[in-house]
Amino acid sequence: MIETRIAFMYKSLIFLFLVGLIFSSCTSTQKIAALKPEPDDASPLVYDNATSFVSLPISIQLKDVENQLNKSLNGLIYEDNNIEDDNLTVKIWKLAPIILENTLEGKIKTILPLKATINYRYGIDKFGVQLYDTREIKLDGKVNLVSAIGLTNWKLNTKT
Repeated sequence: MIETRIAFMYKSLIFLFLVGLIFSSCTSTQKIAALKPEPDDASPLVYDNATSFVSLPISIQLKDVENQLNKSLNGLIYEDNNIEDDNLTVKIWKLAPIILENTLEGKIKTILPLKATINYRYGIDKFGVQLYDTREIKLDGKVNLVSAIGLTNWKLNTKT
């Protein structure tokens, strides 16, 4: 019986030794040191950009632009109610349809029938004393603009 216990202890000791050997061989005690890459002295790649052009003929009916413009602008088209920043309040209304016409020089003439109400404040504000007066100016009329229009590189260029 003692011999079986000794044999059992011997086998258990060998088993524990083998299990310990397996676990110790599976783990790594050494760390892998990742190396930092060395700095690069190479200059950046430079590509030659060759500009290419594609001509696309575009025709837009002036009447279509006029219709879209008149649909989007109705009634009061501009309002500035803050008199403190520039001593002015301005309200501008469109009175009638805006008209676009071709001229002989290839330019576009725009006729804007407008009504404007302007309140102008004048006076002084010195040493804590404010002396101001406000005058109202009313304007009705047609503003005529002549514009040269061009399309370059998908950008609309105008000179009015």
